[in-house]
Amino acid sequence: MLLQLTVIRAYSTYWINITNPRIHAFTHPRIVHTHAGATTTVTTTEALPEPYAHCKPLTSFASGIINAPAEKVADFLRFDKTLDNLAADFFAGMTVASANTGNSVGCFRSVEFKDGPLAGVNVVEEKVGEDTATGGYSYAFVPEKMTYPTPFFPCVVDKYIATVNICDIGDGRTMLSYTGSCVADDVAVGQASIKAAFDGIIALTQKYVGGGAIARPIHDEDDELTPAWLTTALNERGNLPVGVTVTSLNFLNLGEGRGYAGKTLKIYDVKYSGACELPDTFVLKVPNYMMESIDWGKSIFTMCDLGFRQENHFYENCSDKHPLELPTMYWIGEEPNPEPDRKMPRASILMSIVEDPGMIKQIDGCSESDGKDFLGALAKVQAVWWNSAELDKADWIMDSETIGNFKQQVMAEALPRMAGIKEFFDMDGGAELYEQLKKACPQVAHFNELCGGNGKSMCHGDARTENCLWPNQRKDPLVLIDWQFVSYSSPLSDVCYFIGVCLNPDEQDKYAETLIRHYYDTLTTSPGGPSTTEYPWDTFMLDYKRCMWVSMWVSCMGIANLVSIEEMAVSHKGTPEGESFQTLRDNMVPLLMSFMERHLHECKRCDAASIL
Repeated sequence: MLLQLTVIRAYSTYWINITNPRIHAFTHPRIVHTHAGATTTVTTTEALPEPYAHCKPLTSFASGIINAPAEKVADFLRFDKTLDNLAADFFAGMTVASANTGNSVGCFRSVEFKDGPLAGVNVVEEKVGEDTATGGYSYAFVPEKMTYPTPFFPCVVDKYIATVNICDIGDGRTMLSYTGSCVADDVAVGQASIKAAFDGIIALTQKYVGGGAIARPIHDEDDELTPAWLTTALNERGNLPVGVTVTSLNFLNLGEGRGYAGKTLKIYDVKYSGACELPDTFVLKVPNYMMESIDWGKSIFTMCDLGFRQENHFYENCSDKHPLELPTMYWIGEEPNPEPDRKMPRASILMSIVEDPGMIKQIDGCSESDGKDFLGALAKVQAVWWNSAELDKADWIMDSETIGNFKQQVMAEALPRMAGIKEFFDMDGGAELYEQLKKACPQVAHFNELCGGNGKSMCHGDARTENCLWPNQRKDPLVLIDWQFVSYSSPLSDVCYFIGVCLNPDEQDKYAETLIRHYYDTLTTSPGGPSTTEYPWDTFMLDYKRCMWVSMWVSCMGIANLVSIEEMAVSHKGTPEGESFQTLRDNMVPLLMSFMERHLHECKRCDAASIL
């Protein structure tokens, strides 16, 4: 499989990474058994040189719907035709020489670069397996015949094998997927590189034999959110009947000026060209690209990039096991981000809309009954995933160490900037809280680690009332949304964040203890959760105090970034951009100050400062 060298973005519907060496024992693949509908690779024990022994196993995956029959897709991607069919896009601007010895198992194909930075490099692949039922096949690098290790990859790659899977879905369309396995000295870079190539092949197959490009994530909704785009996105997952298209739509922004990381677009009045059971209203989540003009700090951009991709994986990997209602996911798309520490991610999710959502404004506080609903639902989720072996080995979700280090780094970046925020120090107790935060900051990662040692689960990461829906006048089950910042860590960070930012001080005094106890009782009595012996109440409450400091990273970040927002509003004064920044600041100031006032009060109520 040849990595593209021109700019072909990732157009995947989803991808899966597997890096657990207990699952995949990679040796030099040479024997492949086939049966109808699938290709099975059997590995031998032939080993490559010791210099690659330090490499770690990985698997990367991509798939998409091609609007063409399986036999047409199979012919286009035949082992001896693929290079010629894709050369114009893959090797644009370069001189290459390609060759092949046929289409049977044991045949070879090769490409040699004649100019450019890869001049003199050659790549050779052998067809090592064939699925005669559908036209899929497997192929592998041939190290002894090629430049090795190949500079094709931005990391060292060994024992590379890939499989093309072609599945006829019965209505003139085909599910095309690629799976690549290897060992590499950089798992993340290797996965991303292989996936980008697979995504490009799938997109080009759709372009040349499927009649059009696969949908790309939305960057500018005014120019890109069109009936043609929605038609393509719905076709990718096989949602639209054959021949039916979207003929018109309208959309509006449901969250203008309210959020940091993302925007939520409501797509409504969707009209179709023929009979269709799909809804006429959708929700599209896209990044808030206005953030790119503000100096939020490297950590925040990196977190946002990871967060959007995590939410994609959450819907792909966890929805079947999730004990709560989730919106229906119709399409997911993501592209590589060339500057993840400076740019927002290129990713979008198209979902069903929750009608009559019954959302509570966070600044208005939270009733005791609503708090019990929220925390009870959260506890049931976290009981299901308690000390989960599945999440423990998953490489798509942030682990406890990663999220703890991240929160500490964000707080460390925020505190010096917070010193210049007048509104914060005008707050009663603001100066005292600032000194406590300076003491807590160097301990945040350690506190998070100590709590995780007592139990980990799926943490929402932004557990607040505005990410909870009570549909149909509260007659339908509660829905938790916005799983961008999900992690596998101590769930107490979610509980502390909810109590600390959603309840006002009077509510905290009246029933915070009742809500905390309700969460604990639900967690320890729900299927999968710990017993009271495994997680005693006293240990739980000690973790609560620790996580109260861990959970304050969001509020610190928000307060600190008021400086940058104000600077952008002033520098763009009198322009639409300036008005947008001013709107953002006007909306965020009362919200962020209420966060801090509530956090401060809850810290005093639970005596969180006693552990500093």
